[in-house]
Amino acid sequence: MDKIKFMKTPVKIILGIIVIAVLFFFFKSCASRTDYILESSRLDKIIASHLEKQGIDSFFLIEESRTHKYAGPSEVEYVQKKYRLRDEKLPLSIIDNLKNEVAEFGFSVFESKISYAKDKTTAGLLIGKGKAPLFYLEISALAEKGALSRGKVALVLDDWGYNLKNLKILNRIKRPITISVLPRLPYSRKISKLSCQGAYEVMLHLPLESYEHKNMEKDTIYCNMKDSKIVKVFNNALLSVPAAKGVSNHMGSKATEEKKVMAVIFKQMKKRNLFFLDSLVTKKSICGELAKEIGIKFARRDIFLDNINEKSYIKAQLEKLAHLARINGQAIGIGHDRRLTLEVLEEEMKNLERQGIEFVYLSQMVK
Repeated sequence: MDKIKFMKTPVKIILGIIVIAVLFFFFKSCASRTDYILESSRLDKIIASHLEKQGIDSFFLIEESRTHKYAGPSEVEYVQKKYRLRDEKLPLSIIDNLKNEVAEFGFSVFESKISYAKDKTTAGLLIGKGKAPLFYLEISALAEKGALSRGKVALVLDDWGYNLKNLKILNRIKRPITISVLPRLPYSRKISKLSCQGAYEVMLHLPLESYEHKNMEKDTIYCNMKDSKIVKVFNNALLSVPAAKGVSNHMGSKATEEKKVMAVIFKQMKKRNLFFLDSLVTKKSICGELAKEIGIKFARRDIFLDNINEKSYIKAQLEKLAHLARINGQAIGIGHDRRLTLEVLEEEMKNLERQGIEFVYLSQMVK
């Protein structure tokens, strides 16, 4: 009998421990569960405050709804607000700034989109917490009648010369595109000479030293080279791209910060009346000031188009580029010799032209 009692005692202890553990984790879960209704209210105030700083109050609010949903076991208040403005330049900058602000308060951007119609720009932002969407903000901006802001866009495609795989698509586009050709590759000279038969213009994509030293081309100009060596490498590179009207930097995060190196290159360019496009791979680039000092035409990149090789991403970057062109009058986008990039351009350049965007060669945009 005593033995049976002895055996029952540990069972009771184990069951007790299990019950306590279950209760502990239950209450802990309850304590840590997000109050999404409270978070929706907090997010609503953050967004309203941000918009008010931009001069956008309830006067511009055209639609508002609040819906109660469930994210797992938790109740969520999902808010939608739509605003309409009269300034087509504002939505993108407002949305971009708001992304950073909500992130600082612990919220996440689930989706960001911008679209353009003939007389309207629309930007949308879906924001939430965890896996729960809490707020959808949409801002539409109408241009005054007859005041659609047009803009010029120059498209540059880098890294040509390895092959001719995408040349057919390039020639099919039949709109101004500038291609940047790497020197002394199997097809550098051929693709340069073929430019006279196509709608594209050519520039030299000059390999320059980067800080990372990864995937450096064989004809890269290094910062420790003597001036005579830099001149020799540059001249040989230029000979392999005979139709080049200008030069852009391939990599070059280190070299484009070095005035001594770039001055040697720019002086050679000035002799040949070549312009320079700064791909802007470093914020510390001295190329703009130096180009003005030496007296060569210059431009700098605004947006990279295909850092992510996905159709939706490339389209979104093109839309941002067009938006910049509308605001500033012109904008420069850099993509690469990739099939998907060219296919997206073939489709989207037509659409952007219908919206008033004018595509030009880079040589028409340098100053």
